[in-house]
Amino acid sequence: MDRYRRWGGWIWLGLGLVLLPVAGLLGWPMPGVITWALTAVLLALAVVIAARPGGGAARVSAKLTALLLAVDLAAAVADRFGIFGGPGEPGVSWGNWTQFTDYTAVLLHHPSPVLVQTAAVGATAAEVVLAVLLASGRRRRLVGKATAGLFFVYTAALVLGPEHATVVRYGMPFLIGAALVLSATPAAGSVRQTEGGNDKTRSRHVRHDDGRSGEAAGQGRARATPEG
Repeated sequence: MDRYRRWGGWIWLGLGLVLLPVAGLLGWPMPGVITWALTAVLLALAVVIAARPGGGAARVSAKLTALLLAVDLAAAVADRFGIFGGPGEPGVSWGNWTQFTDYTAVLLHHPSPVLVQTAAVGATAAEVVLAVLLASGRRRRLVGKATAGLFFVYTAALVLGPEHATVVRYGMPFLIGAALVLSATPAAGSVRQTEGGNDKTRSRHVRHDDGRSGEAAGQGRARATPEG
């Protein structure tokens, strides 16, 4: 399954590269400086991971990818509580909780206020939990898949709603692709455990072979000894 998720990640990353010039031609809002920088770094890290999926450089790149995704999720949560400034200020997407819930209502095609608040709180809680898990490096495969799934839900909501042009602005294909590539990268502990298990298996085989060799040698000595 790692191979399929890795290929899926590269497909999403390639889709993001294709959409960039298309968005420019259509006049869609383009990514800001921070999103451009995040996209470039995630692409570079994905290349390193693809070059040697089980190598030390790939594991370091996976840790950095997880950390960047955690920062992106945490920044999105901070934005909706006004940490980076109020609504309308440069670099601010929402600026307060009211603006975020209004945006959520647009994506959900204006359902009941209760549903809007439930979706907004649920999305925020999911982002906080995933950000903490990504930063901690625990259960990288599962957390990577969950992160990709959350970003996919956001992307689907954008594409199916009036905010489809902002898919490129927020770099959603790159975020999904990076999360999928991350989920297909083995953690350092699992690699060492696998290598250790192979070493133990080889050691058992060596001891078993030595035992058979000793038994054969004993039989040879018995045959060579004349009967009394």
